[in-house]
Amino acid sequence: MSSKTKAFTLIELLVVIAIIGVLAVLLLAAVNGMKMKGYQSASASNLKQIGSMLMMYAADNNGCFPTAHGTVPYKANPAEGEEISWQQQLDPYLGFTDSSDKTIGVRKVFTAPSSINRGTPQGDNGFFLGTYAAGYESQQAGGTNVFAPLRLQKVTRPTMHILAGEIGVTGTNNAADSDKDDYSQDPAFGGQTNNRIIQILFVDGHVGCFKGFDDTQMTVRYEGVQTNGTNLVGYPYSF
Repeated sequence: MSSKTKAFTLIELLVVIAIIGVLAVLLLAAVNGMKMKGYQSASASNLKQIGSMLMMYAADNNGCFPTAHGTVPYKANPAEGEEISWQQQLDPYLGFTDSSDKTIGVRKVFTAPSSINRGTPQGDNGFFLGTYAAGYESQQAGGTNVFAPLRLQKVTRPTMHILAGEIGVTGTNNAADSDKDDYSQDPAFGGQTNNRIIQILFVDGHVGCFKGFDDTQMTVRYEGVQTNGTNLVGYPYSF
């Protein structure tokens, strides 16, 4: 008597391999989705902490937030009266006293473990400070530069007014620049969002996720300013 060993046919093997491949793709997508949510939660937490510090700073400075200048690096030992970044101006509210390293301990709050660029962390300077309204006002008043502090008293739409947010485009993340005011093209989104989700902190303290500038939900101007600010040096975006 002869016996035959039953085996899988080639078609059956291919079907099994295809099913395993589909399941692997679905599992990877689920893991990446959970990872993105983790990044977003961490980044939103950092933004809210930054918002609290900004409010404490404003309370101590007649309602003025820190001034964001040009490309300003973190300075380990700033000289008396030397220009320092808005992040570094918040160090006292962090309880940060060791100025030798900007990446240690509590200063990691300025690192944005963002969902943008597929979850790649943005480094030590992952957030921008919203300064458009102050810069535009300074320019219209004939100031020699557009660097000025945003004033809390002039913000009449706190649920819409952008206070800070994640840096929207990896290319704008200059590691030496601790003083970002990411309005060279438009707030946080760099013109081309490529479906990136950017988290924005508003003056009232809430954080929202966006893929582009939405003028029904956000503003960077003081209310009553009719001109769009397109002639503002370094701030050409119109809204």
